[in-house]
Amino acid sequence: LLDALCFALYGEVSGDRNVKTLKSHHADPAAVPRVSLEFSCAGGRYRVERSPAHTAPKSRGDGFTEKAAQAALFKFNGTEVVPIASRSLEVTREVEHLVGLDAAQFRQVILLPQGQFAEVLRARAEEREALLKTLFNTVMYEQAGLWLEERAKGARLELAERQRAQEVLRRQALQVWSPFAPEPEQEPEPEQEPDLESLPSGIGAVVVAAAQRLQQATAALQVALQAQGEVERLADRWDRRAAAAARLGELEAKAPLVDDYRQRLRRAERAEALRPSVEAQLAARQERQQLQERIEAQLAQAIQARAAGLALPAALLNLDLTALPSREALDWARQALAARRVELAALVAKAREAAEAQAQADQADRQARQAEALQARSRAAVEAQQQQCQAVREALQRACSARDQLDGLQRAALAARERSQASQAVAAAQDTELQAQAEQVGADRQLNAAHGALLELRRRQIAGMAAHLAASLGDGDPCPVCGSTHHPSPAQPAGDAVADSAIAAAEQALQAATARARRAASAVATAASERKALLERAGAAAADPAAADAAAQQADGALAAAQAQAAELSRLQQALEQQERTLQGLQAAIQAAATEQALQAQASAAALGRAAALRAELAAALGADLDPRAALRSLEPLEPVLTELAACCQARSSTQARLEAATARLAQELVNADFADGAAVQAALQEPAWRERLVQRIEAYDREWIALRAQLDSADLAALPEVRPDTAAAQERVTAADATRTAAVERHSEARAAGLEIERLVEQHRLGAVDLAACRERAQLLNAVADRCTGRAAPYISLQRW
Repeated sequence: LLDALCFALYGEVSGDRNVKTLKSHHADPAAVPRVSLEFSCAGGRYRVERSPAHTAPKSRGDGFTEKAAQAALFKFNGTEVVPIASRSLEVTREVEHLVGLDAAQFRQVILLPQGQFAEVLRARAEEREALLKTLFNTVMYEQAGLWLEERAKGARLELAERQRAQEVLRRQALQVWSPFAPEPEQEPEPEQEPDLESLPSGIGAVVVAAAQRLQQATAALQVALQAQGEVERLADRWDRRAAAAARLGELEAKAPLVDDYRQRLRRAERAEALRPSVEAQLAARQERQQLQERIEAQLAQAIQARAAGLALPAALLNLDLTALPSREALDWARQALAARRVELAALVAKAREAAEAQAQADQADRQARQAEALQARSRAAVEAQQQQCQAVREALQRACSARDQLDGLQRAALAARERSQASQAVAAAQDTELQAQAEQVGADRQLNAAHGALLELRRRQIAGMAAHLAASLGDGDPCPVCGSTHHPSPAQPAGDAVADSAIAAAEQALQAATARARRAASAVATAASERKALLERAGAAAADPAAADAAAQQADGALAAAQAQAAELSRLQQALEQQERTLQGLQAAIQAAATEQALQAQASAAALGRAAALRAELAAALGADLDPRAALRSLEPLEPVLTELAACCQARSSTQARLEAATARLAQELVNADFADGAAVQAALQEPAWRERLVQRIEAYDREWIALRAQLDSADLAALPEVRPDTAAAQERVTAADATRTAAVERHSEARAAGLEIERLVEQHRLGAVDLAACRERAQLLNAVADRCTGRAAPYISLQRW
């Protein structure tokens, strides 16, 4: 009975019996060994049925055949029985999930044979512990111990961080104090470092001494500046007198040149009255010369155009073009040329009509040949279209067959992909765990680097405190250190100056690095857990992921090929319909092309006859070799040239009259002028801008000479020494005094900044000491509880095992 109970649930039996010997040797050979068990578990009612592997007589012929093991699991929902699993492995897995025990645990706890009880009592503690973990679910206490251990570890890390922070504050304060500490008489020992609480009073004494030295240096600088001012004022008067004397000598040397300019200016002003007459004569001469050049150019163009002309009238051929003809001869030639243009225009119209008729004939002939070629192409296209229709019908049949296979191929591909994904996930989980471990190492390294960077920034900020105070100085505002409103040399920030924002950013970076280190440690634990879970789910498929992936790819390939063929079904149906419509259109096009060919042949013959008649009329008028269009184009250059020559005849007489009038007026004006002829007048003429510039330069010369003479005679430049006062020596004394005061200001500013920083660091160290004590107490409490619950402290038994 107990063997039947165990076999029904797990497919195994207790003791030393074998599943293959469950069928009775006394039973009928055709009887089927089967067990059925109804049980309640996990809030439900179930029935399990199993049959072991056995032999049975063949249904045909003599002999026996092997029957495979069978199993089924059902659940009662009221009066309805619902199947849950129908395979041996699936039934066993479902039963283990419902009962909470595997077959070995079920035999030990429920069906423990009396003869093996002593062996369980003598088993090792680890074996009994594993069994009891499953029976009583002590995982919760194990998780509680791990949680306490994590809290204790976090408290220890926090305590170490606070201790490091206190040490950093102490070292920062000592580093700020070190530039101001008095020189020891002998080498100090490491344990003899000054007390942190005594540093504020020590830096205060340094600030007072620096303020006294700054006051003395400021007074010495004021005295040097007053002396320098008196020397520079006397040197400025001496320099102005020397500059005025030198400039006056330069002006007196230029006096002859200025007198020459005065004479040239007066002669240019007299010649300006004769400018209109001189310019009128020059303009008339230039106009006559330009007109002569224009006449010669037009005569050359007329000769060239007449030589290139065709079918010219006799009046134009007999015209003398070696000199400018008379106005009457030019008018007669222009009238004859216009009449010939009208005659040639009529002949051009007939030539155009003949060309159009010939073009119509050529066009009709081309269209007839095109219609004939279209008939040939359409017949070839009909044959090709019939072959394409047959190919599309065959492809349509293959697409229908592929569509019918899609369901089976999709199920096979889905099953193969699931097996491949399960096997591939194991390797990815291992890589994730290794990556998490590498990130944990990198996070720890970044934590150490962030801590070192914060210490370096704080050291550099203290070193640049003087420049930080000098940045707030403004012209006319009192210095917050010495009270002076004069800032000759404020301290400049160094290239590696550090702002408060940089310190805050470094502190935030340290906090972020600490958080990353903690997250990295948690990620390592999570990745390890996920890898173990994937190994359990992958099972045997994890051993050969490449084979599983190859099978999945093969199934996907078969499915993709079938889907591609099935997707073409609608397109192929439409293509077949389209090709049948195209075939009908081609047959209609053959009939239309035959009709078009006959019509165009008839139109071509009619146009050829009309073109031949028009060409005969042109040959009778001009001859067979002369084109009326070319003759008409050859007349176009002659008409504007003849018109221009007629205009030149009238312009020549008016130009000569203006030249004679301008020459007579200039001769009359030169009678009372101080000039010999027009050339002398032109030589004396100057532009208005030149005369205006010369007047301004002469007036500026006179004004500057008078001003310099008055400046040298003034009382301000009298009673001056012969040798210039020494301003360089006074400047050197001021520079030395200013350097002394600048050094005193920097020393005082650095001492004040160091005092403020030391007070801040000492106060932070006091507050940190209180927090450190509370953190140490909490860490001790958490470590004690964690050690007790994990078995590292007396009585050295973990919470889970207890």
